[in-house]
Amino acid sequence: MNTLVANIRQLVTPTGAEPVRGERMGALAVREDVHLLIRGDRVVAVSESRPSDRIDAVIDAAGGVVIPGLIDPFLWAYDPAPSGAISDRRVAAAFSEIVRHGTTAVEVRTPAVLGWHRVEEILASAELAARQSCVRLTACFLGAPPAEPSRSSDDRISSLIGETIPGIQRPRLASCCAALCGEGGYNRKEAKAILRAAHGAGLGTKVQASGPSGDAVLLAAELEATTLDHLTRGSRAELARLRQADVLPVLLPGDPYLPDLPWADARGMLDAGLPIALGSAANAAGAGILSMATVLSLAVRTMGLGLAEALTAVTLNAAAALGLADQLGTLEPGKQADLLILDLDDYRRISDFVVGLPVRGVVVGGRVVCGT
Repeated sequence: MNTLVANIRQLVTPTGAEPVRGERMGALAVREDVHLLIRGDRVVAVSESRPSDRIDAVIDAAGGVVIPGLIDPFLWAYDPAPSGAISDRRVAAAFSEIVRHGTTAVEVRTPAVLGWHRVEEILASAELAARQSCVRLTACFLGAPPAEPSRSSDDRISSLIGETIPGIQRPRLASCCAALCGEGGYNRKEAKAILRAAHGAGLGTKVQASGPSGDAVLLAAELEATTLDHLTRGSRAELARLRQADVLPVLLPGDPYLPDLPWADARGMLDAGLPIALGSAANAAGAGILSMATVLSLAVRTMGLGLAEALTAVTLNAAAALGLADQLGTLEPGKQADLLILDLDDYRRISDFVVGLPVRGVVVGGRVVCGT
């Protein structure tokens, strides 16, 4: 099936199939007065003239701005209450909200301390909600100690390695494992043991920093983790180690609005030549900022990012945080046709909308799932 997105005033996208780093994050491809041709679920071409191919369906952009679908690489999926239970209704409502605001792909995270049977229930609920709302979904479980540990650290780690990781890995409930390293989490030696076990089970590895990030940086660099999440700042030597190891920091602009946390030094990371992605750290149970467009605007206002840098951080680089930069995050031939149609005449106004970005339509895999 051939679908044409017609009457596009501006088509704006980063380019490439791998994370963009440093000053290159500010480079976007901007094309004006174009049409976008989709075949099946993939982008085929962008052209100034209407394609000669047979067209089965037309999506009218009505002179608006088209950008890639926004991607959230860090969404909690559990209830902070002791049971960790979260109703299917609340998860479905959260996913409906995120797609309405322009998120087309998301990685959900849930703590392994709940036990792998509970993790299975939560991820099954998220998978159902994602299918219903047409959001692309990946899952990650977090190795972190409970708030009130009842067993020794060695026992908890042995349980994670011997029970939880195999329990999650066998049915492929998640594609990756993160380890909380720092205050309230595991020390570097403990987190390393968890992530090595996860890697041995065929799972991707991520590090989630807590408090001062020195140990988390060293661990992420040593293991060449996919991402280092919740990094706020680092010394020149620490950032250089991350760059050498090709670790992608995921920054969370919405987090300081909840507890009293510092804003991340995004500018310092870019100047050190690192790629960065942005995540929401919201919770599908109903807390936090569910709009990645708001996350983008916060990063521009509080972290010193330019609009182009922030847009890259919530599209191509966020796709890389999910391990999907070859499939998502840009509007180029061969990529999945996930896109937003904005009721704007100039993309440079995007960051003006802290809330209420005027999303005219959301398209996932070449199919309209919201609006228009």
